Amino acid sequence: MAEDNLEPQVSTPAGPATTASAWVDETQVHKLSIRALFERTRKGVMAAPAGTLFLAWVVRDTVSLEVILVWMLVNSVPDLFTYFISTHALRKPPPDERLGVWLNWQVFFRALQGLAWGSACVFFHVQGENAFTNDLKVLMVLVAISATTTVNMAPSLRTLTAFNVGVLGVPLIFYAWLGDQQHLDFSLGMVILLGLQSTFGRDAARQFQQGLRELVRNHAISAELERLANTDALTGLANRRCFDETLATEWARARRNAQALAILMVDVDWFKRYNDHYGHPAGDACLAHIGRLLLGTLRRSGDLAARYGGEEFVVIIPGCNTAQAQELAGQLRHRVEAAALPHALALNGTVTISVGVAAMVPTDDHAHELLRQADQALYQAKRNGRNQVQAAV
Repeated sequence: MAEDNLEPQVSTPAGPATTASAWVDETQVHKLSIRALFERTRKGVMAAPAGTLFLAWVVRDTVSLEVILVWMLVNSVPDLFTYFISTHALRKPPPDERLGVWLNWQVFFRALQGLAWGSACVFFHVQGENAFTNDLKVLMVLVAISATTTVNMAPSLRTLTAFNVGVLGVPLIFYAWLGDQQHLDFSLGMVILLGLQSTFGRDAARQFQQGLRELVRNHAISAELERLANTDALTGLANRRCFDETLATEWARARRNAQALAILMVDVDWFKRYNDHYGHPAGDACLAHIGRLLLGTLRRSGDLAARYGGEEFVVIIPGCNTAQAQELAGQLRHRVEAAALPHALALNGTVTISVGVAAMVPTDDHAHELLRQADQALYQAKRNGRNQVQAAV
């Protein structure tokens, strides 16, 4: 379609400009469409009795009460099933692989709703001098019902089409069957209205889908920008900003729960010498490699590794005491040493790290003391000869 060539160009954070559709998860769009359909369906069904009562009021003088009550009963059955399905789907969302099945049920019962509404032209058809006026009133109500559902069912063109075929198709066939000129004119009008509703329905569905895609696209771009704002570009670890926010959050949580919070302060030994000897590109590659080793050492999703600045890294470990933090720090130190990255100016010829460990149960509002202890422990590790783990006393 021609519209496909009108996608705006966006410069993605990952590289050059690409079409905006690259940011859209079509599966997410589909799921949101179905959920919106269920939400609108439930609201529409809840409002349906008003339309039913209005039509009953319109024909009250020409149609017997018994016939009106029978039609209202017929019309209420698919409404109840549709309401039940929509409510159940919203309270207990079906798994992704079952969404299509639930949508098919929605289409089926919406088609029954349309047939029930369209059957009003049969139930309320009368003979005599009031026949034309009565049929015209019924037809006007059915056209209004069809028109109001265009927005309500925009999330699914199939559902909208199934409903409108019933609402307008039954009068089309019934009035054509009657055969007189006035009713044949009505049938011709139904053909025209079905064509218009098909066009309006496609436009409404397309606009709704475009709006959803824009929503998903904006959410994806926002999430990516947020991720980049919290990520160190060199190592892929969290940056200082993310670390500060996470530390404040975890400190407050640990204080509420009276649990320990541990910090590892990590420094690459003799890194200035490494940069001077091998050059800054090699130094960057070394830091990135250590960042990957650091990530690979963490055990839980709640642990956070961040680049603190320069060749320093820091790790937040919630619910961890000093002994457990020391064990994790020892594993990290061993992994870096085992990687055996060449360092000609280091004492043992390879890149190593020093780690300061501190843990405590928070008692005040700020984590300054925890950071100070971890930093002091790191300083002691470096004074003691580097390539070791030192816990705060």
